[in-house]
Amino acid sequence: MEIPLFLYMLTSFLKYPVFQNLMYEKVCLARYAQDFSLCTNVSAYYADKTIQADANHFYFLSSIVLVLPSLFSTLALGAATTLSYGVKTTSTSRRSIRIAGIEGAIGLGGTIGYATSGTD
Repeated sequence: MEIPLFLYMLTSFLKYPVFQNLMYEKVCLARYAQDFSLCTNVSAYYADKTIQADANHFYFLSSIVLVLPSLFSTLALGAATTLSYGVKTTSTSRRSIRIAGIEGAIGLGGTIGYATSGTD
């Protein structure tokens, strides 16, 4: 369970900066009528508050749209498997170690994913 969770967090954090830059570029192109010379200047995104606001709004909406389908599968599969798996497959003396491993996989996957994503 730890390795798939680690890989999920790694890929989630790996794609975020790429998605963020894509949002900035698309919002800039839409706002400034496809002016490629302006929108290729990455440092201009941080100075332009309207691009920041539009990109954040777009990211919020895309997050909601991407979460909605997963809610149904999480409710159906999560209730049936998560508690049973953790309780039935791990002895009582090793449950805290197992939870620590899961927490470590989340943190390490996120850290390595963000560090290798090419951010500044």
